[in-house]
Amino acid sequence: MITEVQLERSTTTADTARLPAPLDLRLSLLSAGDMGPSGGPNPRRDAWLRRQGVAPQRTALRHQTHSRRVVIVNPQTVLDYHCEADGIVCADADVSLALTVADCMPIFVWDRRSGVRAALHSGWKGTGIVAVALDLLHAEWGSVPTDLEVVLGPCIGACCYRVDRARALEFGERWGDNTVRSDAAGAAYLDLRAANRAILCRRGVRRITEVNDCTVCSRDLGSYRRQGAGSFVRMLAIAVGEDNSYE
Repeated sequence: MITEVQLERSTTTADTARLPAPLDLRLSLLSAGDMGPSGGPNPRRDAWLRRQGVAPQRTALRHQTHSRRVVIVNPQTVLDYHCEADGIVCADADVSLALTVADCMPIFVWDRRSGVRAALHSGWKGTGIVAVALDLLHAEWGSVPTDLEVVLGPCIGACCYRVDRARALEFGERWGDNTVRSDAAGAAYLDLRAANRAILCRRGVRRITEVNDCTVCSRDLGSYRRQGAGSFVRMLAIAVGEDNSYE
């Protein structure tokens, strides 16, 4: 079952949105300011987390490099910023999982049976990281697709992700013809949602929630494509741990 939703803007915190899902998933908005870099501390990020009631010292974030590398974190390795990975997996309820995004897609996976969670950073280079995460969940916790809930977060939409023909050809050959669209003039556009949806469906995942907000079209979201390399704002996407309250 695929459910399409929109971000829920907070009525109490102007710089925060929620991703409708069984997990507590939140996103810092453009007005919260830049939450990067992923590979180091950020006082603004810590302040935003505290406003959410989330403890920064129990929030895992890794150095993102647009890879498909997924690592396991635990309470002892939460603040290892130097570890390069675009996916983090954790079975401890007192750890929150965070990503920085600005057009790339945040993906969250939850095993309802074991409680293990994953947070993944997936752009065009990293497409396929969700399959790597599913393999790791199965190997370490015995997770099966029918027990999983997956949320595909807001990202650059196919409406705006124009690329050159070479990249479009490479992406379409790897992930399927339906992951590339063309306009009347023949320009090519990538569809990250379609690519990740297809991967999940092939793997037998039945519960998928897609947040359809486009980061380029939505003016309150950070976007590398819309804002430019010199001034884009990285948002923080976070799966809040059940016992990760700020004290």
